[in-house]
Amino acid sequence: MNYNTIVTMFGLNSNNFKPVITDFVQGDGSTIIFVEQRTDIERTCPFCKSQNLSIKDYDMIKYNCTTNPELKIFLNIKKVRYKCKE
Repeated sequence: MNYNTIVTMFGLNSNNFKPVITDFVQGDGSTIIFVEQRTDIERTCPFCKSQNLSIKDYDMIKYNCTTNPELKIFLNIKKVRYKCKE
């Protein structure tokens, strides 16, 4: 399955993620797809609107996109958490 197809299937913008699938696991009637959020995009602090941000840590977010009860599909995103320097 194409990377862009997978990300847009979850209703997400593919420009926000690295253009590779980190890992792809199938088993027990379910599929788990791992992707990583891009870190090379200019981000803005939602509170002070500063662009002077640093990476604080990472968080794993799990999205469920099961449209067929027989086939469960999950998307695990390695999300970047930023810290405002100001």
